[in-house]
Amino acid sequence: MTTPKNNNNKMYTIIELEDNGQDFLELITDQKGVIIDTKPFQKEVWAGGVIPLDFGMLVVGEALPIHKPPHINFGFLKHNVKSIKTVENYDHN
Repeated sequence: MTTPKNNNNKMYTIIELEDNGQDFLELITDQKGVIIDTKPFQKEVWAGGVIPLDFGMLVVGEALPIHKPPHINFGFLKHNVKSIKTVENYDHN
């Protein structure tokens, strides 16, 4: 998935995960794939991790690729991606 370029506004990617009882269902990344928020919980745990947006690895129905050292080094979460959307604005609240 290629993130659209927009010079006027920042673009964000919202990745929704399948619900397996985990504490977070959405990861929000900046244009570079850096996780800036998770919903509804665990922002402190996942912020700063990286989701590869531009390498064809992020696929609906497949495990979520993630890099979040020291615990996950270029690996995958056991939760599959449910949906992916790109938005121009994101409210951090």
